[in-house]
Amino acid sequence: MNSEQLIDAIGNINDKYIDEAHRTVKIKKHSFKPFAIAAAAMICIAAPLPLGVAAGSENAYNALYMIAPSVAQTFKPIEESCVDQGIRMEVISADINGNEASVFLSMQDLEEDRLDETVDLYDSYDIHLPYDQYGHCSFNKYDPETKTAYFVVHTARMDGKDISGGKMTFSVGCILSHKKKTEGFIDEIDLSNIPEATDTFFPENMNGWAEMDGEEAQNTKCIRPSDPPLFYPSEGVAITGYGLVGGKLHVQMISENRHRTDNHGFISLIGSSGQTDHGKGVFFGDYTECIFDVSPDDLADSRLYGEFVSSPPYMEGNWEVTFPLDK
Repeated sequence: MNSEQLIDAIGNINDKYIDEAHRTVKIKKHSFKPFAIAAAAMICIAAPLPLGVAAGSENAYNALYMIAPSVAQTFKPIEESCVDQGIRMEVISADINGNEASVFLSMQDLEEDRLDETVDLYDSYDIHLPYDQYGHCSFNKYDPETKTAYFVVHTARMDGKDISGGKMTFSVGCILSHKKKTEGFIDEIDLSNIPEATDTFFPENMNGWAEMDGEEAQNTKCIRPSDPPLFYPSEGVAITGYGLVGGKLHVQMISENRHRTDNHGFISLIGSSGQTDHGKGVFFGDYTECIFDVSPDDLADSRLYGEFVSSPPYMEGNWEVTFPLDK
């Protein structure tokens, strides 16, 4: 297969399959066959630069990166800043230390005030290097005068070799900001008169559990959610049920639109002497079932306390920078 056939093949792959494959690769270490990398490299050396990659086709680049990351990064042009949705992302500096690199970059709102000190990339970022690596990105600070948020990207080569040389590509797909924290007692629930929850069920698809093992979680009955919710202790988080199940207090909440807002919350039980019981929990769908193993007599002198986080929906975009990792 020559270079034109290779790019034609990549260009004809349905975007859905490329996106699915790309998401899978993000959580796995590269395991490329030596002959496959060599073959791809030979094609690129012996033929002109692939037009799809050179022209900046994201799908062609992602497909080639999955086959041979070092080749894909070779074709990626240097672009140390970009603008999308009126927000500019820019590389400020890169500190190289052996097999590790720390990159300082900024995101500045050029038009409005859509960023603040709660800004979150919501795990939408990707780090591309021409070799196996692990890394993460963390928020550093926010400057309200310039409407600029700063982040640090830390990455390291898995083989322990010097990371200098070559190019790194960092991309972001969405930005979440203006989170609002709300906390306080939930006195809408009268703990002195908690009813038995009669409409319960075993959730078929649990997302996880807290302070219990899997067997206990699978044997835990949950309250069937009320529709509409009973009340909202915070914007975007609602109570959908409460009551005694098997002698334990269950309080259920839903985090509305959480996949686009990161709305979430935590509920604790405060005893008469001030002690805090964080309880147990099971998670299914957008629901959290908080469970407290407390006798009804002790409940009468207790209060529920909630801590919640809500935000507007995230902003989608396509921010990407490519820069050399030079000492």
